[in-house]
Amino acid sequence: MRLSKKINLIVFFGIFFTFIISISLSFILIKKITYKKFIQKLNLIGNEISKTSTISILLHDKNLIKNRVESYSNDRDISGIYIFDNNKNVIYSTGKKTKKFVIFPIILNYGISNLEKKFSKKIGEVKIYYTESYLEKEIFKIFIAIFIIMAIGLVTTVIIIYYVLNNALTIPLKKLMDLIATIKKGEFKIKTNIQASPEIVEVAETLKDLAESLNQKNIELKRSYELMSENKTLAELGKFAMVVAHEIKNPLGIIKGASQIFKKENIDNETKLEMLQFIEEEVERLDNLVKDFMAISKSREPYLKKINIKSFFENLTEKLKLMFPNIKIIANINCSNIKKTDEVLLNQIITNLVKNSVEANSNKIEISCFEKDEKWVIKIKDNGKGISEKELNKIFEPFYTNKEKGTGLGLVIVKNYVKLLHGTINVESEIGKGTEFQISFQEVVNG
Repeated sequence: MRLSKKINLIVFFGIFFTFIISISLSFILIKKITYKKFIQKLNLIGNEISKTSTISILLHDKNLIKNRVESYSNDRDISGIYIFDNNKNVIYSTGKKTKKFVIFPIILNYGISNLEKKFSKKIGEVKIYYTESYLEKEIFKIFIAIFIIMAIGLVTTVIIIYYVLNNALTIPLKKLMDLIATIKKGEFKIKTNIQASPEIVEVAETLKDLAESLNQKNIELKRSYELMSENKTLAELGKFAMVVAHEIKNPLGIIKGASQIFKKENIDNETKLEMLQFIEEEVERLDNLVKDFMAISKSREPYLKKINIKSFFENLTEKLKLMFPNIKIIANINCSNIKKTDEVLLNQIITNLVKNSVEANSNKIEISCFEKDEKWVIKIKDNGKGISEKELNKIFEPFYTNKEKGTGLGLVIVKNYVKLLHGTINVESEIGKGTEFQISFQEVVNG
C-alpha cells in the first residue's frame, strides 16, 4: 500500500475514533447535566410545596395546598404529588404513584423572639413521584442535535484534511515517484517543479542532483566502455596481426627458400618439380588462410529458400565421402522433406564440422537430422580423440586452436553461420570417446 494511502487511512481512523469517543463523552455529559437540572427543578418544586403545606396544615386549609399543587401537577415530568401529615395520613394527593420519587419534609420553625433559640419540628412530608421518559426524550433530542453538528464537523474536517494532505503530501509524493520512474528509464534530465513542504522540495532537489550525477557517471561509463572497446579492438587486431604474421611467415619462408634453390645452377628437374610443389602447397595454404579471415569479417544476410532436406544430405554425404575417402560417414535423415534455409551456409557449417572431426583423428562420423520440440536438429558425432572440459569452453573463441597448422577460425565461422540462420549450437565431448555437435533451428513456416 502506498504511503499516501496509509497516511489517509490513519488520519481517517484517527478522526473516526475521536468522533466516537467525543460522541460517547458528550452523551454521558448531556445526560448528567440534564439529570442534574431535572433534580434541581424537582427540589425547587418540592421546597415550594413544602413551605405552602406548612401554612395550610397550620390553618387546616386544603384549598391553599390544592391551588399550589395543581400549578405543578401539569408538569410533564411529574406523575403525582402526595402530601402527608406527621401520622402518615394523606392530606392531599393528585396524579399517580411511580417507582421513582423524592421526599421533602414539611418543617415548622418556631421561637419566642429573634433573640431566643429557634426550634424545628417536622409536621408532615411531600412526596413527588416522577417519570424519566420525557427526560430521556429530551436527552435524546439534545444528543441527536449534537451528533448531527459533530457529524457535519467530522465530514468537513475529513474533507479539509484530505484536501490538505492531498496537496501537501499525496500529489508531491506522486510527483516524486514519477521522477524516480523517469530516472529508472534512464532519462536523467528532469525538472523538479514541485510545490510542497520544504522537506519534499529538498528531496526533489536531491533527486535532481542524483539524476545529474547519474547522467555524468553514465557519460563517463560510456566513454570508458568506448575506450575499453577500442582497446579490445586494438588487442584483437594485435592478436590478429600476430596470427596472420605467424601463419604467413612460415609459407613465405618456404616459398623464399624454394625460390633461392631455383637460382642455383646445375639443379636437376626433379628438384625443380619438388620446389614447385612446395610453392603451390604454401600458396594454397595462404589462400585458405585468407578465405577463413574473409569468412569471419564478411557477413551477409542469409538467403532462405525451400530445399529438399533429404536430397541435400544425400548430395552432401556423397561429396564428403569423396573429400574424405578413408572416413566412414553415416547419414540418418529423419527430418520432414521440405525445409526453409540457406543451402550454402548450411553446407559450409556441416562441411567445416566434419573437417574438424577428421582433424581430430576420427575414422567414423555420424550425421543425423530429426525433429524435436518444434525445431529441427542436426547432429554430428565422431569417435575422435575428444576435447577436454577446459578446452571445451574456448573452442568458439577466435584464434584458439591446438592444431599445428590451424588458424582457430573454423569453429568461429561455424558459429557465425549458425547465428545467421537463427540457430543455436551446442557441443559435448569426452577425452578418448569423441565429440558431438548439435545444431537446432527454429521451424520456418513455408510460404
